[in-house]
Amino acid sequence: MIITKNIVINKSADHVWKILAHDFDSVYQWMGPVRHSYAISADQPSSDAPVEGRICEFTNKPNGFQASEVITHYNEANKSYTFELTPLNAPKLLPVKKNTVKIAVKAINSSSAEVTWISTPEIKPIAILLSPLLKLGLGKSFGDILKQLKTFSEAP
Repeated sequence: MIITKNIVINKSADHVWKILAHDFDSVYQWMGPVRHSYAISADQPSSDAPVEGRICEFTNKPNGFQASEVITHYNEANKSYTFELTPLNAPKLLPVKKNTVKIAVKAINSSSAEVTWISTPEIKPIAILLSPLLKLGLGKSFGDILKQLKTFSEAP
């Protein structure tokens, strides 16, 4: 399953890229479901990214639902990166085992940019029968995330 979403943001590509890439570990500032996020690092960084990855916390409970998001590819010049999301302490009914997300920012002109989000979720076998509905639901969620990014990016 591949889900692709795009959005145009009325700010420069550099501004949007800073939020998405340079401030990768601060996603809680603009992504609604994330209560808190922080950087993770490895002894041997695998890319030129500002951080190795992040942990996103979705509840305020100790050992609550989280996601580990590790950057697997990073290209500053092309304003693109890929990260792999692995759920931690997830509810048993969560249908996604992991999700690979590619983000790209492309300048339209000096004051607007297009963000492309390509997601390739790996779903649990039990969810295969529901994959058409799951694709619709995830597509809506990813679209909502991009709308939140747009609102945050365009704020004065």
